[in-house]
Amino acid sequence: NMSSVVNIDRHKGIGGSDSGILMQESLSGIHDLWLLKTQRKQPVDLSDVLPVNMGILTEPFNLQWFTKQTGIETAPYAPEGVFEGFRYAHFDGWCPKENALIECKHTNAFNTMRKVKTKYYAQIQHYIMLSKLDTCYLSVFFGNMKWEFIPIQKNRHYQVELWRRQELFWELVDKDEEPTEDNTSWRLYE
Repeated sequence: NMSSVVNIDRHKGIGGSDSGILMQESLSGIHDLWLLKTQRKQPVDLSDVLPVNMGILTEPFNLQWFTKQTGIETAPYAPEGVFEGFRYAHFDGWCPKENALIECKHTNAFNTMRKVKTKYYAQIQHYIMLSKLDTCYLSVFFGNMKWEFIPIQKNRHYQVELWRRQELFWELVDKDEEPTEDNTSWRLYE
């Protein structure tokens, strides 16, 4: 069901896409996220956003295509999601024999794997962290003419920083304290 994928209770914790915002340097992005998590702002309705819906609908095909092209079997991984404190994750699937996650994306024909990896790196490290696995395959359709995949390995150093930023951000949500330049100085590597 498409609406259930798009409209989960995102204010109850930090998920993969939130991690991407926390690992950027943008105070306005963090402030927007805080407004969402404290329910001062409603989530954007994604039901009419074509790329989002195309990604959701092509996900099962992406998993099948990945298996057909690589010979690596995929399966559902914790369909109900994984929850650890205020952190949560909903996985596209996993590869049981390889003990690796798989994340599916559908992007435009002019994108590159390097850009897709960069855009979703925090999300994937968040997923690897919560799954306690070491690898996630990123399987990507580019338009309708090209498919590529790459393995992304656990990056412990990056995960430590991600974990720290999640903790500090969630503290602001818990205390109902608005993010400012001062209390989000953790955005900057010292």
